[in-house]
Amino acid sequence: MEKQGHFQTMVRFLGTVAFVDVGILVAVILVCWLLGWRTASQYGNATFFAGIAVIALGVTSIAGGYGTTRSAIYKYGQSVGADTLDQSTRQDMKEIVRSYDFLYLMGAVGLVLVVVGALIQTVFR
Repeated sequence: MEKQGHFQTMVRFLGTVAFVDVGILVAVILVCWLLGWRTASQYGNATFFAGIAVIALGVTSIAGGYGTTRSAIYKYGQSVGADTLDQSTRQDMKEIVRSYDFLYLMGAVGLVLVVVGALIQTVFR
């Protein structure tokens, strides 16, 4: 697999953030519509809290990843495998990096939602 440059990585990351944000915004609009929330304040609040929930989801990925890779049962399971200590350590590091990557993605998605929610409340009073 060919390594991507910084620009391509950033464009891909921002595209993913935009795609996830649009999906969540559509879901928020649908939920607001079904619940009978029609004011800008209600839409803004729902979008804001959806952003907070997404950020919290990202934080839980760190907590879950930390607990998994430090678990005695996990370590024992890795020790009886065919991998060497070096390979097991590399795998642990990849899993930790994936947890942080998910946190960064969810943090960016959540931040955009929080800002959009605040803007909806401010602009459409």
